[in-house]
Order: sequence, then C-alpha cells, then structure tokens
Amino acid sequence: MRRQGGSERHRESARILVKRRLYGAMALRDRLIGEPEGPLRLYAGLRLGSESLQVRCIRGFGERPTLRVQLEDWLRSSFPSVRRATAAALGNRGEGRVALERALERERTEEGILSLCVALARVGAPLAPLEARLETFHHRRLPTWSGWKEPAAAARREPPLDRFRQVLGDRSELRAKRLAALSQPPEDSNERQLLLDLAALQHPEDFSLLTARFLSAGRREEHSLHVALGLSGDPRGLPLLRKALFATDVDPGRGFAQRRLCAIALGRLGLAEAGPMLLRALEIEARDFEGRPGAGLGIQYPVRTDLLEALGELQAHAAIPVLIRHLGDTHGSAFGGFYLAAMDALSRFGQVAVPALTEHLRVAPDLEAANALGVLAMAGVNTQEWLKDPRRLVRETAERVLG
Repeated sequence: MRRQGGSERHRESARILVKRRLYGAMALRDRLIGEPEGPLRLYAGLRLGSESLQVRCIRGFGERPTLRVQLEDWLRSSFPSVRRATAAALGNRGEGRVALERALERERTEEGILSLCVALARVGAPLAPLEARLETFHHRRLPTWSGWKEPAAAARREPPLDRFRQVLGDRSELRAKRLAALSQPPEDSNERQLLLDLAALQHPEDFSLLTARFLSAGRREEHSLHVALGLSGDPRGLPLLRKALFATDVDPGRGFAQRRLCAIALGRLGLAEAGPMLLRALEIEARDFEGRPGAGLGIQYPVRTDLLEALGELQAHAAIPVLIRHLGDTHGSAFGGFYLAAMDALSRFGQVAVPALTEHLRVAPDLEAANALGVLAMAGVNTQEWLKDPRRLVRETAERVLG
C-alpha cells in the first residue's frame, strides 16, 4: 500500500513554500498585473503579460466560456506554449473549429499537433482523421545519409495516439472520476498513473495538488510528478523542472532518469524561456555525465536525445546552430549517435531553419551535408540541384528524396 501523506498542516506548508518559489520566479510586469483570477486580470495578463502569464490567462479563459474573448489569433503565435494553450482553451470552450483545423495544417511540433487534435475532438471533429494525423507524425521518416529513418522508433517514443485517447470523453466527468480515485488509498503504481491521468486533463486548479506532493514524494512518485508537470501544460511548473534538471544532490542513477524526464516535460510545456536552460543542460550532459558509469548501473541512457528533441518542441531559434553541430554525430550514443535526434528537432522548425541549413550544406563534410539536405527536404526545399554534388552521400540523399 502507498505511504500515507503528511498532516494537513504539512500539506499547507508545502503549498505555501511552492507558492513562494513560483512567485519569486515571476516577471516584474506579471507581479504588477497579479494572479489571473478575476476577469479584469485575465484580460490584462493576456494583453500585457509575459509568455508564461499569457499562457495562464488563455488557460483561464478556457475554463470560463461565458467570458467574451477572441482567442483564434493566438493560434498563430511564435510561442509553441501559447499555441498549445490556445488550442486547449478553444477546445474547452467548444469553439473555433475552422481556426483549429487551419492551425493543425501548419503545426510541426508533436505537442502542438496533439493539443490541436484533442481540441478538435472536443469541438466535434471526426476522430478517425485526427488519429491518422497523430499516427502519421509518430511514424514520420527522415531521409538521412544512410537511408530513411524513423526518429520515434529509434528513440522508443510513446505514441501520441495513446495520450490522445487517454483524454477523450467529457472532461468534467473524467476529472471528477480521477480526483475521486486519487482520494482513495490505491497501490503506489496506481496512484502514480492517476496523477498522470489527472494532469493530462490540464485543469489549472490541479496544479496545486501536483506541486503539494513534492515535499513528501518518494523517488518514483517524484519522477511521475516531473512527467505530470509537462502533461499539465501549466507554466508554473517551470521553476520546479529547472531545479530538478540541474540538481546535484541526487545519486547518478536517479539523476539520469530525472534529467531525462525534465527534458521531456520542458519540451511539452514549450516555453521559450526554457530554451537557454536546455542548451546549458545539453552542454553539461556532454561534459559531465554521458558515457560514464553511474552507481554500478553501467552506461546510462543518452539524455541528450531528449534534450535535443525538447529544443525542437520549443522551436528555440538560438538552438538551430547547436542542433546543426550534431548532424554529423553518428557514434555519440547507444542509439547510434545524435544526428537523427538533431535532424528530427530541426525538422520541427520548418522554414525558420532553412537559411542556416542551406549555408551549412554548402560547406559541410559529406555526411553532415547529407543530413542537412534531408532536413531541408522535409521543409519542402527542392533537392534537384544537389543531384550533381561532388559529395557522394549528398547525391545519394538527393536521389533518395526524389526517388
């Protein structure tokens, strides 16, 4: 049976401590606007707040369908976090189907596609095309220097279709059932799954329930909470994920798992301000951790694979040169190097990454250039001109794409 929680006084102390940490991380303009609780602050935060506050306000409007607001324009935001929150809010309000369908045609990130599919299901769109869209993304193939490769299969990714089906149905009824189940004393493993199931519904009021558990959580539950913070879509989880990502007071085996889960969670949140910390974590991972034995567990999981993917999910422009530098890495991990993860991340940028990739393609060694060409092809660039390139792998990749 699961370990019983602390007293109500202890839980309240935990909530106060977390609230103080989160308030300290708020931007000054967000503090001036205040918590987005009333309608006036929701409107003010949407118009004047930081990215994080805008996301919270959009989520707030999603829970208050009687408030009049024009959300469709936010589906074109350059911030993945804002687009995902807007999709969820429109779905919860039961409006914006045409705008959601157009946004789905443009979207290139996994979490963005999933958010739009869930929203479209909630506004009454047929499920079959949405499931097909998710399956197509999951089984996407990239033309690499050595053939067509599936990034999701190489990294053993969870199919987004599973998460899509997890939240289908009346959201209010699902949430009530999951909250009721959490109030019972299930086994540890069941409770961890219930936390994830609840977080997937992305109700703002459940954030305090998740964070209050951190001070009394054991190792396994804490890992589940990191995953849940990403699933919840709540930007207030960023400071907690940042702390766990750079924690130095955990044993090596736990640290590898923790950093990996935090990277995935940060990618799902999609906040631009997470870009610099992911880039820093990528550098630290390569320098201090990967390739080294830890706590008798042997060579650890290549966390950089998840960090690279998260940078693609954020569409962080500053990450493009860093991702390009990984295009020639074929031996850096147990997954066959990091080139495929870098290609997959770059493919989520679309046209934004085309200039840098084109420049690199012209001067890079054979293998790197071939992978750059593969990403360009996925962005819609015609590979015809590279059929006569003097580099053999570049020619073969161009032929493969046109094939």
